[in-house]
Amino acid sequence: MSVDWNPFVPLFVGKSITEGLIFGDDGTNWANPNQLKYDEAELKDIITQGFDFVSPVRGKSFVLGTNKYMITTTTDDFIHCKCISGEGGAVIRKTTKKACLIGIYAEAGKDKTAVTDMDYLINYLQDNM
Repeated sequence: MSVDWNPFVPLFVGKSITEGLIFGDDGTNWANPNQLKYDEAELKDIITQGFDFVSPVRGKSFVLGTNKYMITTTTDDFIHCKCISGEGGAVIRKTTKKACLIGIYAEAGKDKTAVTDMDYLINYLQDNM
């Protein structure tokens, strides 16, 4: 039985995050309720290679929805992306060994708030996956 992940997205979208997606750690799309457009191979590379302090994807840019983002910071569980075609940015967070969340925020300087807004769902998934 497959899981419909779309109902989980509203659990981290709201305060600072305007749109969200959930992907498997292999780069497969689990939830994209707003049908944001993206290059599948490009996002797969970011997800599968990005979670490292010395990541080969740092500095790369990609399109998600109608905006272009550049990866500015990578760690073992966090990828920060600055919107280079407008305001705000995106945060990609590893939740478990199986999934990651992508949160888009519209206002500059909201990256730390976006990370915190994702914590509830991350904790839930870590406890239940």
